[in-house]
Amino acid sequence: MSPVTFVIMIVLGIIMLSVPKRYAILPLLIGTCYISLGPRIVIAGADFTVTRIIILFGLIRLLNRSEYKYIVLSKLDKYLIVWVIVSIITGTINFGNISGFANRAGMAFDAFGFYFLIRSFLSEEKDIKALYYTIVILFIPLAFL
Repeated sequence: MSPVTFVIMIVLGIIMLSVPKRYAILPLLIGTCYISLGPRIVIAGADFTVTRIIILFGLIRLLNRSEYKYIVLSKLDKYLIVWVIVSIITGTINFGNISGFANRAGMAFDAFGFYFLIRSFLSEEKDIKALYYTIVILFIPLAFL
């Protein structure tokens, strides 16, 4: 990971920890849309992409501010949890080794983390409306690229 990417990732994480709840999803969207999956930090064989690290910042925010308490599990949430478990099991069986488990666990963390961060940060209609406007502004440079 280049020093510039690392600094951007840390800045996005700090922004996620400090902005109001309705804007907390923006650093994750910026990191996901504008930084590729190439830059990563490897710790004990586990790959941490920028997206995963920003998701970790989001989970720290949820725990620190107790914002997860407002989530009531719906059927869709339960289906996602089942899908994540089945994906890990089938991926591990398909690859037949620990790297298959690590691969699927990382993908499951991405899906699970992204989904539940969005569920917790966008809990009211006004949060979703604010996201619509900011996504338009956020994606204008991406449209030109």
